[in-house]
This record gives sequence, structure tokens and C-alpha cells, in this order.
Amino acid sequence: MSGETTTRVRTLPRSRQRRHAACRGETGCRTTRRDTTDGTRIRPDAQTRELPVLPSGTVTFLFTDIEGSTTRWEQSRAAMATAVNRHIDVLRTVVAGNDGVVFKIVGDAVQAAFSTASNAVAAAVETQRTLSHERWPEGIGPVRVRMALHTTAVTPHDGDYLAPGLNRLARLLAAAHGGQVLLSLASQELARDALPPGTSLRDLGEHPLRDLYRPERVFQLLHPDWSPSADWDPVMSATTRDRPTPGPTAPALLR
Repeated sequence: MSGETTTRVRTLPRSRQRRHAACRGETGCRTTRRDTTDGTRIRPDAQTRELPVLPSGTVTFLFTDIEGSTTRWEQSRAAMATAVNRHIDVLRTVVAGNDGVVFKIVGDAVQAAFSTASNAVAAAVETQRTLSHERWPEGIGPVRVRMALHTTAVTPHDGDYLAPGLNRLARLLAAAHGGQVLLSLASQELARDALPPGTSLRDLGEHPLRDLYRPERVFQLLHPDWSPSADWDPVMSATTRDRPTPGPTAPALLR
């Protein structure tokens, strides 16, 4: 019809639509610049954000959380909120500086992934050093963060990981005390020859972990800046009643 103009609407492919929808509200997504069909630039606040690139294959994970966080929330919510935000900010900065990716945050618990065990250990050391010199808000006392590392074979899916090895890491983290960094045997074997200067590993022996059949040989990361002594309380390993009872064994086939 004369005097009217036709506007052409461009539709994204389905795969890019799904990626765009999954990324809404995710702070870890990358922002990419795109052009409109008439050649003009999209404003920064309207740019499409994509999921971060997560390491795949043999991946070393670093899990952290704040010891006694529930009690501290009860003592002072405002002070604890400030402390948690600072804890997360430090981890984001340090993890990125060591070529890792923070892929999940649940309350005060942070989960990060690294392509190499040495980078994960370096991030743990730097984070503990930074947090040990932090001036925390009044009313909640010193904030102590426990950490654990484990290496396993994984493939990311939709910006997250699903693997039995992460259950083992979660149980290893639960066995740690505030300010302590624990490594599984798998992570220790990959990181021991490339430890940061001044860092050492202490073999704590085998420990049963809650709900897991197989015990884990545990190693503690030591550094004079934030872990000047090897005299820590024992690892909070599982008791016999915390371990699952093996199911019935299938009968052997006779030939």
C-alpha cells in the first residue's frame, strides 16, 4: 500500500533463543555485541548475554563456605550480608585471575571450576591470604572460610555440572574447619609438583565421608600467611552410622 513502510522482524534461531532465555538474570554470562538488520548498534543494556565457557574433561573444583554462617546471620544480618558479599567478591576476582570460573553461588557457598589443579590451589591460597587480612564488620567476629578441592572427569550442561565427584567434594568440604583447605587424593597428585611458593601439603590419612562407601585420602594445604601451624582439630569425618550399608551382592555365575 502506498505511503506505508514495511518493518521486517528478524527471528533468532531456536538454539540462540534458548541460550538467550537461559541467560536472563545470570551475572556470570558474557555480554556480546550484536547488530540490528539496519546496521545500527544495540544499546549495551539490550545486548544478548551468553553462558560462560566452563572447563570440560578433567576439571578441578573448588568449593567454599563460611563456617558458622547460620549463627552469624542470627547475630547481625546487616553485618553478615556485608561479609558474605565481600567473600564472594574476593572469590570472583581471585578465581578469574587464576583462569577459573565461578559457576554457582548458593547463599555463602561458592563453587568454581578450573582446567588445572595448580590454578585451583593457587586460587585457594590467594583467597585465604586475602580473607585472613580482611577487616570484617563488627558484631560477627572473624569470618573463617573452609575450602575443599577435588578433581574429576565432567562435562558441563546448561552452565552447571552434574557428576558423582561433586558429591564427594561436598562431603569433603563438610569435613573441613574454617580457615582450612582440604584436597582429595586426585587433586593432590595433580597439584603437588606445582604448589605456590611457601605452600606445603600435609597427609591426613584416609577418612570416611558421610553417605559415601569409599573413604578418601585427605591432604591439608598449609601456608604461613593463614595456616601457620599443622595443629588443627581432626577432620570431621563420618562415623560408622553415617556411612551407607552396602546392598546385597549379586550371586556369582557358575560356568
